[in-house]
Amino acid sequence: MVDYAMKWSLRARFDDVLARVPERLQREGFIVMTRVDVKATMKEKLGVDFRRYQILGTCNPNLAIEALQVDLTAGVWMPCSVVVYEADAITTVVMAIDTVETLGKADPRLVAVAEDVHKRLHRALSGL
Repeated sequence: MVDYAMKWSLRARFDDVLARVPERLQREGFIVMTRVDVKATMKEKLGVDFRRYQILGTCNPNLAIEALQVDLTAGVWMPCSVVVYEADAITTVVMAIDTVETLGKADPRLVAVAEDVHKRLHRALSGL
């Protein structure tokens, strides 16, 4: 089975990690375009209690336009998802889509862009 995500488990509180993620992404040219609060959505729509879990839709506009100019179907991988969730009271997990395993394998012409996005996401999030 192929792993389509990069993953970091941090000994840090959820709120602290969630606050740092957007600024770390911004250093690598990404913006947070969307934010989905899964816990709130599950409670509102299903009445289900769920752990704190947020999905951040991130985009690096320069790399996005480069990918779209090569192949318009690249948009189905945009924005790149970054997930932050509370594993327990002292552990927060951060995951990001592995664009080399997804976008880069979908169209060989996108390998360079996929590798650049991968490197930038890795640099941003591995330093948390």
